[in-house]
Formats: sequence, structure tokens, C-alpha cells
Amino acid sequence: MEKEIKFGFVNREESMCDKCPYRSKKFKLYEEVQTKIPGKKAAKINISAQGALRQTPLGYTGLRKIVLGSNMPAPTAQGLQKRANKVLPEIVKINKKEMKARRKQLIAINTLRGRKSPGSVSLQADGAENNAIYTGIGKTSFQPATQVMYSVAETETEDKSIIGVVC
Repeated sequence: MEKEIKFGFVNREESMCDKCPYRSKKFKLYEEVQTKIPGKKAAKINISAQGALRQTPLGYTGLRKIVLGSNMPAPTAQGLQKRANKVLPEIVKINKKEMKARRKQLIAINTLRGRKSPGSVSLQADGAENNAIYTGIGKTSFQPATQVMYSVAETETEDKSIIGVVC
């Protein structure tokens, strides 16, 4: 364990003999994500953890508390942030590509339905601010917010898929 190298949820270890100077090479105790980018490859579990964190309101501190409370070694907050900075742009790119495909699919559906303007789609939209409404009582008639997420969903199909997001 003296020669353990830990990063995120995974580690590399080497074996060593107590009686002689033998040391093995370092062994990866995890699977790597295969990319075309040169350099050290990310561990699958570290990438998966970032994907799961994006789908919950749980932050790095909360994740660390749960892992440490389970008596397991937790990744550092800095390491989690560093991995998120690499993973999040990919998640955004995938989401944008998927929403674009959904918009094209809606146009194709409307074309098959015989609509004169297949690009015209019925929509629903809603925004969510980062501050509660009551924080501006007596100060402003608007909801004070420094961040907002506005989503647009189609109402043409039973799926009611989100086809656009603005932050």
C-alpha cells in the first residue's frame, strides 16, 4: 500500500518484497476510457460518477460526505472538479446534438402529416431561477436571479421532448 497511487475512485498499485529489493510494475486496478487523445486515460468509474452527478442535485461535497460516511476513500474535491471540467463540455455537446436531432425529427413528422409549414411547432417553455421568489419581496417586482435556465419542450408528440435549453 505504500506505493499506491490514487486518483478519483481508482488507484494503481505495485507489489514489493519485504526481504529483497524486488518491485513490480504499477498495475491499474480499473478500466480506462479509450480515446484518441494522447496522455493518461481517464478511469471509466470517474467518468461515470461525473455523469451521475449531473443528473442529481448532489454536489462534490455531498458526494464526498456519502462516500466517507460509508468508510470508503473519497476523491478530492479538486480532482472531482478537474474531471467535471473535462466531462461537462462533452455532455453539453451530446445534449445539443440530441436536441437538434429531435427538432429535425419533428419537422419530418410534420412533413409526413402534410403540414404546409412543417417547421412551425407547438411549444411549451419555462424558466428556473437560482433564487427563490421571496428574496425580492418589497425590493423588486421581478424575481432576483443571477442565473436562469430556460427550457423549451415540443407539444407535437406524446413524448413532449425538450428541444432547446438556454442558460
